[in-house]
Amino acid sequence: MPQSLGLLKDIIEKDDDVLLRRAAASGIRQLQTPESIPVMERIVANPNEDRFVRLSAAYGLAEAGQPQGVAGLTQIFAESTADGRGRDMAFRALAALDDDRALPFMRSVVASQSEPTYRLRAIRYLTVQGDQQSLGTLQVLMNSPNEQPSIRDAAAHAYRSIGGSRPLPWPTRARPTPTSGGR
Repeated sequence: MPQSLGLLKDIIEKDDDVLLRRAAASGIRQLQTPESIPVMERIVANPNEDRFVRLSAAYGLAEAGQPQGVAGLTQIFAESTADGRGRDMAFRALAALDDDRALPFMRSVVASQSEPTYRLRAIRYLTVQGDQQSLGTLQVLMNSPNEQPSIRDAAAHAYRSIGGSRPLPWPTRARPTPTSGGR
């Protein structure tokens, strides 16, 4: 393995073929050795590197439990807004972590004006994780007349799922009472 790390690192540092560098970065990510971590950290820290090369390295770091990985994936998601390249891959990589390290990112997506598909997926993630800290944001969303119905409904479902037996804060349809002459 140490020999393959050296070969892959040489490709990243010296080869001009972007597809080869992307493959090498994917290979380094899959090695998951202590020696590969500093190599991936250097890749993520290089803003001039190809986005997909950095994405592989960031994902590898996140899988290895390194905070730079989550930060790198979050950055790639944000910088991909203009052209979408890498945005979905970065989101999927963060969601695949399936732990609380991605919660701050998911909360920010839910509260943002990102595309509804990302917001809905982030709401589902927060629900699965049982994220109590997102209850305030979910409450705001489900009560917002300016939100799309799908976002409001998902937020309400998540709020109920996470909040458990808390009463719903929005007004429900009035039930007829004996004194109101109900219909």
